[in-house]
Amino acid sequence: MDLSPNQTEKDSIDLESFGLDSICFRVAAFKDSTTPDTSFSNTLCFVPSSYIWVPSGFTPNESGLNDVFKPTVGYIYGNNKNPALRYEFRIFNRWGEMIFSTNNPAEGWNGKIGDRDVPVGLYIYEVKALGYDGIPHRKRGTVFLMR
Repeated sequence: MDLSPNQTEKDSIDLESFGLDSICFRVAAFKDSTTPDTSFSNTLCFVPSSYIWVPSGFTPNESGLNDVFKPTVGYIYGNNKNPALRYEFRIFNRWGEMIFSTNNPAEGWNGKIGDRDVPVGLYIYEVKALGYDGIPHRKRGTVFLMR
């Protein structure tokens, strides 16, 4: 297929890499290059399904593998000024004290409080986010920290 300079062809588009929350398509049909007769289709927009996946354990032993605990997220609002759209990820110890918190989906917990390592064991996590598709996500559970 020959494409003109202002047309593109792509098999897949990673919306997050472009900072987009949706993608819209509209077809323009031209009679020929000499006649100004153009027709446009309706616009169709796609919003990808949001998701959050949380691992069950991690090993912050500076081996380069699983050293940081963080959810894997897709198509969610991140560190937004609007609290209703803000991502929240928190870690609690066994007494319910919050020991880590972030609003940045790219940040995770390194298994420390300040500069000191926390003991091996179970910790409680909570993650909340709103997807671009309007679906609210809220997950709570435990993560096993092993060294």
